[in-house]
Amino acid sequence: MGEATPRPGGRRAAGPGAGAGRRAGIEDVLAPHVNEAVRRAGGYGGGIYLRSRDRRSLVLAVVAGVPRTVLKILWRLPVSGALPAAEAYRTGIPIHLADEGDTMRRYPQMSVGLPYHFASDYRPLRVDGEAVGVLVVLWSPAAESASGEDLDAVAAAAGAMGAALAELAEQGWPVEYEGEPVSVRLPGEPHAVRVGLIDWNLDTGEFVADDEACRVLGSDPEAFGGTIEDVRARVYPEDLHELRAGEQEAADQGLVRGRVFRVADTVGLGRGDE
Repeated sequence: MGEATPRPGGRRAAGPGAGAGRRAGIEDVLAPHVNEAVRRAGGYGGGIYLRSRDRRSLVLAVVAGVPRTVLKILWRLPVSGALPAAEAYRTGIPIHLADEGDTMRRYPQMSVGLPYHFASDYRPLRVDGEAVGVLVVLWSPAAESASGEDLDAVAAAAGAMGAALAELAEQGWPVEYEGEPVSVRLPGEPHAVRVGLIDWNLDTGEFVADDEACRVLGSDPEAFGGTIEDVRARVYPEDLHELRAGEQEAADQGLVRGRVFRVADTVGLGRGDE
């Protein structure tokens, strides 16, 4: 589906040693798929729930187009709960909520956790016929209702995600999740950027940046430590996926496509540099 899917772990072994890159997780593998699903369906956001290790909960693994903090009350859902994601997972039947009226009639409890309105679609994700998670796509109620083509796009995306998860299962990866959700930035309009030069050794973690690259990262060139850990410390936490994805692309494909992430300013706020 569009952007190439990174493979977990790439070609380099993961480990805690100095400079070792972070191994891609299942959430990183699925991140490009949720972006593509939202784009193709004409939505403004979406996410992927995966089953927990004990199979009693659905855990939000990836979220796009919506701040994680807004959805915090929905990061973990009981499988037995009366919410659309849980119901779609239990029954294996897709659920579409056309607008806020439809949502409130069928799931009034959603107004407690999310005091704003949206249209939404929930598609079970399956591996070998077994439900392992749910794809969610959100639309603005101010926009026209999702068309049949939009819903077909969501169904196709769910099928592609199921295939990606099946491939991971064949490689011995457990199709489950227990961490916090990874935020993924939806592709935006092109914008002017400052350009700096870097030399990044993926095996050792050494990160050599020229003066302009240091300034983009909000670091004093004289004080910059020169490792990827120094860079990670400057990246806005919800955008660390973009840095990891760039590292994975470099390891797997020998190049890095355009990646956008925010870096923290001196008071810890996002600054939208790249």
